[in-house]
Amino acid sequence: NQKDKLLYMYMEYCDGGDLSDVIKQFKENNQRIPETLIWQVFTQLLLALYRCHNGVDIQPVTQIFQNTQEIQPSRENVQQTVIHRDIKPENVFFMSNKYTVKLGDFGLAKCLSSHTQFTQTYVGTPYYMPPELIKEQAYNPVCDIWSLGCLLYSLMFGISPFDREEQINGLPLRHNICKGIFSIPDSKTYSQKLIAIIKSCLQVDSIMRPTASELL
Repeated sequence: NQKDKLLYMYMEYCDGGDLSDVIKQFKENNQRIPETLIWQVFTQLLLALYRCHNGVDIQPVTQIFQNTQEIQPSRENVQQTVIHRDIKPENVFFMSNKYTVKLGDFGLAKCLSSHTQFTQTYVGTPYYMPPELIKEQAYNPVCDIWSLGCLLYSLMFGISPFDREEQINGLPLRHNICKGIFSIPDSKTYSQKLIAIIKSCLQVDSIMRPTASELL
């Protein structure tokens, strides 16, 4: 009987709200998000992306320091790669302790087998979309790193880097993303190390972008 067939979705409840709420709250109070909170979010998202892109959890810190090899697993050990494809503040959630961060909403995620390194079909949020997708080129997991860089920028300045440029130079969003045209406002609030990470994530040439492993 069709009426007796029910589908239940069991999901973890993130009761601390999402990152867009945090950005909105600080903007309304005319405040900047503390750098310690940004590092907290950034680190946990990198751990999530490491798991997605490599199919395994990262080694404990003690093992990493004992092992001189890179923390990037070999391609032979990667069973399946998951590309999130829609990293944005609305898809990053907090638990009620206001410390634990969760990357959610995998409705647009793409799975690649261990024998596939690139894919082409893509859907996502335009302001966080990398150049290779705007140009309809093949892409790989570092497209998530571009989106992560846009998210970091939004945490720091309350707006997407390319949303800001569209307002400044009046050029289309597509042009600014493909050319990597964005500016970083003068700010003594944030360290040069954090700004350098944003710049490394927002490399137009995907080959120049760091992986989640390298950023960790």
